[in-house]
Amino acid sequence: MPRVLVVDDDEAVCRSLRHTLSSNGFDVDAISSAKEALELLRSNSYDIAIYDLVMPDMDGIELLRETKKINCALPVVMITAFATIDSAVEAMKRGASDYIEKPFRTRELLAVVRRALEEAKFRRSLQELCTSTEVEEVISSLNSPLRRLILSHLAESRDRVSFSQLQRRVGERDPTKFNFHLKKLRKAKLVAQDEEKRYMLTDKGRKALEVINKLAELS
Repeated sequence: MPRVLVVDDDEAVCRSLRHTLSSNGFDVDAISSAKEALELLRSNSYDIAIYDLVMPDMDGIELLRETKKINCALPVVMITAFATIDSAVEAMKRGASDYIEKPFRTRELLAVVRRALEEAKFRRSLQELCTSTEVEEVISSLNSPLRRLILSHLAESRDRVSFSQLQRRVGERDPTKFNFHLKKLRKAKLVAQDEEKRYMLTDKGRKALEVINKLAELS
């Protein structure tokens, strides 16, 4: 049973998250204090953490930074309001696995949490299976299942694909989040754009897919 640490200064949100996650097979510690969260992290083992971005004693980004000092491999999901989406994207740049916007639906919450857990599992698999520096470099940018899904859809497409077409195909409704992941793939040179801003796989991207398929065969 995956163990989850929830931190939100709104007790109603804590209760809601505890109920939703517990009802879906998670062992949940839900608290309202960021400082108490750090104490729990030092003395307990968690599979994932969920932090509110805006809290009075310590904001979510600062809590994320301190969390990574204690357990750099722990996946962290941020809870954000529409007005703080830019801050949530900044948190992802600093190591958060994902974010979810308030008010969230149960299905969306569970999808984000399970995706983050899958990402963490993928990272552990890389550490166990990869010894080649080149291979690690290629797939380190693919620890997100959404990015792997983007590559798969581009590989299956006969033509180059626009941003909106690709977003629709992978089923990611948040354009800001989707753009963040596309930028990661472009920076890694796994995906490129033509003059009309349509997306395509690079040779390096195809190689990355081959590596992912080999990892899947070994798992």
